[in-house]
Amino acid sequence: MEKKVLTTGIIWSIISFGVMGLCGLSINFLIARTYGPSALGVFNQSFAAFTILGILANFGVSLSVLHFISVNAENRGKVGGILASSTLLTALTGAVAVGAAYLFKPVYHYFIGSEQATLGYLFIVPAIFFYSQNKTMLDAINALSKIKDFALLQSLRYVAILSFLVWLILRRVDESGLVLCVLYGEMTTYIFLLAYFGKLWTAGSLKEIRSWIPRHLSFGVKGLMGDMALSLNAYVDVLMLGCILPDVQVGIYSLASQMVDGLNELFKFFRYPITPYLGSEFASGRVEKLCRWVRSYVRKVYVAGFFICLLAAALFSPVVLRLVGNDAFEASKYPFYILLVGIFLGSGYRPIGLLLSQIGLPGKQTMMRLCIVGINVALNLVLIPSMGLLGAAAATTLSMFVGALLIRYIVRKATGFAI
Repeated sequence: MEKKVLTTGIIWSIISFGVMGLCGLSINFLIARTYGPSALGVFNQSFAAFTILGILANFGVSLSVLHFISVNAENRGKVGGILASSTLLTALTGAVAVGAAYLFKPVYHYFIGSEQATLGYLFIVPAIFFYSQNKTMLDAINALSKIKDFALLQSLRYVAILSFLVWLILRRVDESGLVLCVLYGEMTTYIFLLAYFGKLWTAGSLKEIRSWIPRHLSFGVKGLMGDMALSLNAYVDVLMLGCILPDVQVGIYSLASQMVDGLNELFKFFRYPITPYLGSEFASGRVEKLCRWVRSYVRKVYVAGFFICLLAAALFSPVVLRLVGNDAFEASKYPFYILLVGIFLGSGYRPIGLLLSQIGLPGKQTMMRLCIVGINVALNLVLIPSMGLLGAAAATTLSMFVGALLIRYIVRKATGFAI
């Protein structure tokens, strides 16, 4: 039965990934084809700032929800208390984050230096409030093992964003206003999530709700830095390009980086068959056997990664650039090819990216992520001024490679065995 549930969960996760990937690509293609590289640069800079601030606004509460609901799933009263307290807490942290983000506007404008990108930032800031709560409620569904519901509601967010983008394009809004589709999408998802939990909101007593708030804060703070580091690392190149180069150049680069992000997500599916195995083997003390097995699995993923990257390289110009239909994006193929090298170099270790946490080293997991972000930032600072888009791609590629080396080094240091 458990195997059947796991298989069903994987199938729904793949369907959800397909929907989200298709929507994500369509969003970028539509903006690139209809408005051009400058608008795409404005959109992706604003979206990067929104995502990072949204993680900060959530304050790690979603991680607390994921943990505590999963261990109390059979107790309806406790689940109701955990859910209600976390949503109230993220409503507060979300509201504070929105206010702080507006106060931060002069600083953002100073570094980005683009009127359109700053306007896009101001338009997208209110979405932070809804995102912080949506993230919490979606993780609550995940913790309850409602994988099908989780997949559908997660997909709904992207479908809503894409639908509103089409509506905004038909209304011919200014390029800075295109990010409003994110606000409308988050609001729509928020309404559906509130309705989804129904009577569960009132299942917990007031005392139960109040007792969970400090626990969420305590747990959330511990995981926040790791979550932030992961989010920052995904958008460092786009944001730093925005600080140094015009929106047009950022847009050209971001087409390539968005394609690579999609491939990055694809490699996460290699994690599903091994996630339950890693923790149980380590807990049983079979460390040498586990490391030997992981080493073999890494090699197999590298082989698959080679062919996936080769296919992506072959399809970028004839498919992606043709769909975009704008000659300005021709220059994006060179950063794309460089980023593909990074994807391949890190591909074997991407499925075991959470290994350190799974073997009881969450602190080292966070430190590793922070180290990778620091290296990424430093390399972008050095390479972008002299090499432009190629410098950003080279910096990101090198940080991917360093990430693979770091996890090898830390695991060997901690266990005494190579992976």
